[in-house]
Amino acid sequence: MPNAVEKEARKTAKDTLKVQIEERKVKAMEEMAANEKREIERKEKETDMQIMNMNLSEIQDPRRKAYYNMMKNQIMDKLMGSANVEAYYPQYSNSNEDEE
Repeated sequence: MPNAVEKEARKTAKDTLKVQIEERKVKAMEEMAANEKREIERKEKETDMQIMNMNLSEIQDPRRKAYYNMMKNQIMDKLMGSANVEAYYPQYSNSNEDEE
C-alpha cells in the first residue's frame, strides 16, 4: 500500500507530465501559426511579383491600367515603408515608372 509520500510523488509526476504536454501543444500551435504566416507571405509576395512584372503598356482598358498602376504603387509603398526594396524586388529598386 503506497504511503502519502509516494502518492504525492506520483501526483507531482503526473502534474509535471501534464504541464510538459501542454507546453508541447502550445509550441506546436505556435509553429503551425508561424508556418501559416510564412505561407501567406509567400503567396502575397508571389502575387506582388506577378503584378510588378505586368507590362501595362499592353493593357488597353484605362480603368484596368489605372487599377494595376495603383496596385504597383501600393506594393512599392508597402516595401518602402517596411523593408529594403532591393532585398524584396531587386529588379525594381530604381523605380521604373516608364510603363504608364
